[in-house]
Amino acid sequence: CAQPYTAAAVPHVTSKEAEAQPGGLAAPHPSPCDATGPNKHQQQPARPLNNILNASLAALPPGGGMFWQQGPDGNNRPKTLDINVLRTALGRMKSFFNRRGRRDGNCIAPDVGHEVMKGSVYPDGVFKRVHLTKYEVFFFPMGGRLIAVYPRQDIFVIFCPRGEGLTTDEESNLVEFLNANVKQTEWEVIDGTCPQQTDDWSDELRMLIHMEYLWRRSFRRNSVQTGIRYDAKRMLARQRLLQCTLETEGEWCSLIDVHPKWKNRAPSDMADPLSVSHPH
Repeated sequence: CAQPYTAAAVPHVTSKEAEAQPGGLAAPHPSPCDATGPNKHQQQPARPLNNILNASLAALPPGGGMFWQQGPDGNNRPKTLDINVLRTALGRMKSFFNRRGRRDGNCIAPDVGHEVMKGSVYPDGVFKRVHLTKYEVFFFPMGGRLIAVYPRQDIFVIFCPRGEGLTTDEESNLVEFLNANVKQTEWEVIDGTCPQQTDDWSDELRMLIHMEYLWRRSFRRNSVQTGIRYDAKRMLARQRLLQCTLETEGEWCSLIDVHPKWKNRAPSDMADPLSVSHPH
């Protein structure tokens, strides 16, 4: 199933946030498994594409509540990101780069990525207006998995920190999508490498931080990246900066040029990134 939507009412959103919706496209045929709450097993009505493009975002939970929740034992545990947190983060990331003239990359909406992997077929022309071939890289963010497509080099790289990768069918469906909506070619598939960390991050949060890193790396002359290289302390700093960005409604900050406040600091408990930090 695609990432679940919340049952909260849809509030107002500014035109800038609406324009920043990553990929700007929704899944073609919502299924009952996309629903949440007491009506989970009822078929959800399909929404027109224009409504999806202008969909607004719910208010984000304050503090670490967007990333963490307290378990029965009282310890913090990773929380699956609310779809509004995920969309807001992706939208701000995209608008941050666009406002600085860095239009080298793009990202597809998470629900679209799940549908592509399942083999859903989109009507001709739906993706043509996005002009995916003009980008150095575009991404399929899907929970713990991240696909980076480099259309100019005919390469896509699969980043799966947990090592699950793509199934044969998913890989075949992705190639069919790229041939139909990007360009017909012999696509090279590369298994990307990610740091195997012992700290406890949610799949979606890890994916957001990895994608921002790869997006910035695409600005360089050799845009294709097959590995992610940083340790848990640096990832912690990026997570905290991401949290501050979302809480303050500010623009997406640089998660690579980490603020000195967190550059050389680590949490007292690496399984809990919100625990008190100690300088090194």
